[in-house]
Amino acid sequence: MATEINETILENLKKEGFKDLEIDEIALNFYNYTGYPKPNQRYKLTYINQDYSVEEMYFWMVGHARDVLSLPYSIKITDIFAASEGSSLFGDLGQRLTAMQNQASSLLATTNNMVKDLFKKVRDFRKMRERLSYYKKVEENLPSNERKSSTAHAAENTLKDLWITLIEGGGENPSSVYGMATKVNFVTLPDLFFQAPPLKENEIKDYVKDLDFNPAVLLALERKLYQFYHWKKGTYEELKFKENMLKKNIYQHYQNIRLYLNWIKPYIKNANKLSVNSDMMDTYGIISSFQTSMVEIETLLYVPVGNLTHPTEKKDLTVNSVVVLHFLYQTTPEMNFHAKDSYHQKGPSHAGRVDCQIRTYSWTSEEISAYKKAKTDEEFEIIKALDNSLTQDVDYFGSDLKELINEIEEELGLELSGDQSEKEKEKTLDEKKKERDEKIKSYKKSQGGPVSDIFRGFKEILIEPFFSGSSKNPQKQMLSYNSTLKGLKKKATSDSNAKAWLIYKNYKKAHKMVTW
Repeated sequence: MATEINETILENLKKEGFKDLEIDEIALNFYNYTGYPKPNQRYKLTYINQDYSVEEMYFWMVGHARDVLSLPYSIKITDIFAASEGSSLFGDLGQRLTAMQNQASSLLATTNNMVKDLFKKVRDFRKMRERLSYYKKVEENLPSNERKSSTAHAAENTLKDLWITLIEGGGENPSSVYGMATKVNFVTLPDLFFQAPPLKENEIKDYVKDLDFNPAVLLALERKLYQFYHWKKGTYEELKFKENMLKKNIYQHYQNIRLYLNWIKPYIKNANKLSVNSDMMDTYGIISSFQTSMVEIETLLYVPVGNLTHPTEKKDLTVNSVVVLHFLYQTTPEMNFHAKDSYHQKGPSHAGRVDCQIRTYSWTSEEISAYKKAKTDEEFEIIKALDNSLTQDVDYFGSDLKELINEIEEELGLELSGDQSEKEKEKTLDEKKKERDEKIKSYKKSQGGPVSDIFRGFKEILIEPFFSGSSKNPQKQMLSYNSTLKGLKKKATSDSNAKAWLIYKNYKKAHKMVTW
């Protein structure tokens, strides 16, 4: 076993609150940190066999702990390997790794192009919303005497300028508002056209009639106002339709990008797992010209032993009996056909040495999560970077895209897609777990039988009324809480120590090893 300890893991453990770290004699008269929190109990077992596969130890111990010793929950913490460059296993895994990398590269290139297209669509949507804001200002229901002094008049003039420039062709068209102004009798036409407030169709004629100007100018003004009104009405409806279509198209495009990212993640994750561990490649157990490999596996198994609620924070706490199994394999892999009729696919069989260590802890659910985070921070940096890439790109456009996605999902009655925070997700999962645990408890109580029901009724009638009014003193509540927590920790320690001993003892007995 390697004597060098990953300093990053030690720092991560301290950062997550594990101050008391384990120190052990990892070589003769040589003591060092093991990279684990100090356990309540620990057992070691080394097994060497060159005749048959040693993978059986892992599956036997995990299966025995789950099925026989009631440790139903498991978390795989570590699963890494290394193979010598000259081994057949290295070549076989290299081919699989190349296929994963090629597929991931292709999907990443497609996703990159889709993100660029998304940004173009968002820019177009911004421009369309800006144009629509002018129309909405004009459509405000203001009294006629207030329209001229309101911002609606300024928005109307902006649209009039767009109409003259884009539709009539500006001053180059002799029949446009600007073109007619070059003639002697129509010099005042542009001023009158822009001074007209936002008008409805039935108000145009009355507005023009009240003006005291040349009849030819007023006739041209009335005609231009009618043309502008119908253009404004038609383009407003068209822009609203286009906005709705583009909005849905952006949402669909955004969801497609998320779909592609979900497709990419397994390829990135599996490619990362198929890559040999660089630290292991530098150890004495890997020789380039030999058929050698090293595998490190760590699995955490646990079962809750009790729950309690913090008196001031009102936070539920679960204390667990925890057993951590760690395996380090140093083997000679042989590529064989494992299935009778499968001659197209070979798989490795590992024979050699395995070092197993069994550690016990009494941890809360938060401490289990902290331990997992401390041990797996390095493994998932690539996946986290991939997850964050889309968020960073979205943030470049400010809140426009997020508001747009939320707006569409509210219209469609959908749940928030990717903008739900990790804390909200964890809260939802915790609530579901709590609800599930309550159902399990109620089921256990219902299975008590007639005798336990009699004692439960006796407790409810004669005992609980005298003790139901618990003290409201916060200090006494904290003392009671600490006492209960200490009792649950002691119970979890006793339970995990007993189960670790049974895993160790029963494996040796089942495999005819020396026991006492």
